[in-house]
Amino acid sequence: MKIKLTAPPFTLPNASSYCSIPTYDGSGILLHPDIIFFPTGFKGGLSDIYNYIMAYTPYPNSNNDYENPSIVVGKTPTQFTFDNISNPVVPPLPSGQFHSDSDIIYKDGTFYLYYRLCDEPVTYTKVYRRKSTDLISWSDAELCNIPLTGAEPVVSPAIIFDGKWKMWCVNMEAGYQVAYLESDDGLNWTLIGYTDIPVALTIGGGTRKIWHIDVNKTRLSGKYYGLFAYGTENGTPPYNAPIYLIWAESDDGLNWTVYDQPVLSPSGVGWDSAVLYRSTFFIYNRKVCVFYSGDNSPSGGTWHVGYTEAEVDFVNSEDATLNVCGLPEAPTPEIVGLTELIGGTLATLILAEFLRKLHRERRRKT
Repeated sequence: MKIKLTAPPFTLPNASSYCSIPTYDGSGILLHPDIIFFPTGFKGGLSDIYNYIMAYTPYPNSNNDYENPSIVVGKTPTQFTFDNISNPVVPPLPSGQFHSDSDIIYKDGTFYLYYRLCDEPVTYTKVYRRKSTDLISWSDAELCNIPLTGAEPVVSPAIIFDGKWKMWCVNMEAGYQVAYLESDDGLNWTLIGYTDIPVALTIGGGTRKIWHIDVNKTRLSGKYYGLFAYGTENGTPPYNAPIYLIWAESDDGLNWTVYDQPVLSPSGVGWDSAVLYRSTFFIYNRKVCVFYSGDNSPSGGTWHVGYTEAEVDFVNSEDATLNVCGLPEAPTPEIVGLTELIGGTLATLILAEFLRKLHRERRRKT
């Protein structure tokens, strides 16, 4: 682990206002966004073409009875709609259980929606998955087999697919360490190990503990990036304000460089004045684009999601994270170069053989 006691490679401005995002309960209060971006748009079973697909959970008055994963779509990063989607896409649970922490992935024409199910008070945590090709019809829930035990071993799962399914999650039962798991099918998971992401950082004059996370990976450079919420203080889960967003990077998903200065802090005024929470991002066209949860009260209750972005120079203009979808497949330079080399060599050999035969024929006639 490397903690950089310096400013991160970019910082984000606070959004002056939060995004317009409907909720099925009518409150417009929500948190825990996860985003997929289609530069050229996605239609599926929708009535129109949209660029932004967001999973989230409503959370009116911090009531987790409403925290059922939902999907909205948008043409811009600040205006979203249900269109034809019937929310919540994950049906509510009986009293004594609740959902949370949704994460959405798009792979080979299919959306995969992951989310947690817990009892209350929490004595167990289960992770389920549903699938859809059009955002309208969703499969039955599939239970994931995750080899972590205890009441809350899987908090804020962040999942990608890069040829293999990969998951990072905060394990409260292991002292808030971030676990890294892999899977061949996205259902049966193997614990690879625990990352070296620090459990606690000193931020804003206090000790802040890691809480909710998001991780993604760039398509061309193969670099992992993370956006982590730090703010749980003195070992007590949230919402001990303020909570900050921290940037991190890794070459292998296990060993991380973490910047100890925030990329985004509570604004002190307005809708996100007190608390930041689980946030999500994508990288495209040399910009880090972030949707973040925020609240104006240390105790929560009026959660919204805002959008902010920053230009960066640590990725090239052709690169993007895996949640930027619908892009043409990038060529593999090594294979192209090898093909050209073989083609050129073959032509040279054929020409040389032709000249040798021509020379022998002339000698024979003379």
